[in-house]
Amino acid sequence: MGIKKDPVTGLFSVSLSKRPRQGGPPISLKRIGIKSEAEAKRVERSLVIEIERKLLEKSGETWELVVKKFIAYNKGISWTAKTHQNYETALRAHTFSKWGKMAIKNIAAGAIRELLLKDLSHLSESTRKSMWKYLNGVFGFALENGYILNNPMPKMKFKIGDKIEAVLNEEQIKIFLSAAEASGIDWYPVWATAIFTGMRSGELYALKWKSVDIPSRKIFVQEAWDSKVGFKPYPKNRQHRVLEIPNPLIPILEDLYRKRENDFVLPRLDKWTRGEQARELQIFLAALGLPRMRFHDLRGTYCTMLLNRGVEPVKVMLMAGWADLKTMARYLRKSGIMLKGATNALDDILD
Repeated sequence: MGIKKDPVTGLFSVSLSKRPRQGGPPISLKRIGIKSEAEAKRVERSLVIEIERKLLEKSGETWELVVKKFIAYNKGISWTAKTHQNYETALRAHTFSKWGKMAIKNIAAGAIRELLLKDLSHLSESTRKSMWKYLNGVFGFALENGYILNNPMPKMKFKIGDKIEAVLNEEQIKIFLSAAEASGIDWYPVWATAIFTGMRSGELYALKWKSVDIPSRKIFVQEAWDSKVGFKPYPKNRQHRVLEIPNPLIPILEDLYRKRENDFVLPRLDKWTRGEQARELQIFLAALGLPRMRFHDLRGTYCTMLLNRGVEPVKVMLMAGWADLKTMARYLRKSGIMLKGATNALDDILD
């Protein structure tokens, strides 16, 4: 197999053979009478492509089968349980009924555009952007494994709105936390810690006393919790960070420490474990006539509050656990810090 030179004629021949992945007789191709070694190498490259095309035509793996192989391959390598669920749920729900029994080699760029722009037009831009990523992952896997000869994914742009989350202002924070404390609701220390540290829900749920140093006013964010995978030895971006405990939070933490029953700082609430923290927050805020918001928006409230009080953006970024200023920019705009003093140039306009 490969390139051979006839010692009598001095001509070259090229022969290649490859067996289908699913088994069966190999596909073989041969070319003879080639005048030079350089030409023989060019012929060899063309035969490799031709054999791959013939194997592809013979195999015709369906979209559904390739997706299942793709998911099974990645599940035990680099995906978390949540990532696995996201890929599997989205691909099954949005592609199997349309492409399931179709040979993946027959799915062209036009069909992908139709799916994303027409069939999924009712979904948000960010969801469709994620779907583009999921599809690209499948086609990339198919290309690497010889199910297709090229990746048909079209280049597409999605207009993701730079949405600024709802946040509470300082007066609303006082109303909210005062009412929560007075009511005796079990969520009070959770909400207060969220507002005064900017920690994510999973980081708060996983927070243990070994990571809290009240005398030095430090919290070490080292773990997180996810309803799909449980506890993880790192926060969302896999980077540990240190927070300064604000003075208003100290008595709350001291009270929690006196009443502690286990290693966890915050109470083990069943509805929190079930992922109902946003719903509980919204019910309480609605009763007070305060803006509707997600639990995660308490983090935004913390960041905006610090910025409004003149804390340097880079310090807020580090305490919030962001790797760069891209996400931080939303809160800079929300707080208006970047605009402060911008109209001073107009002070003497009527002088």
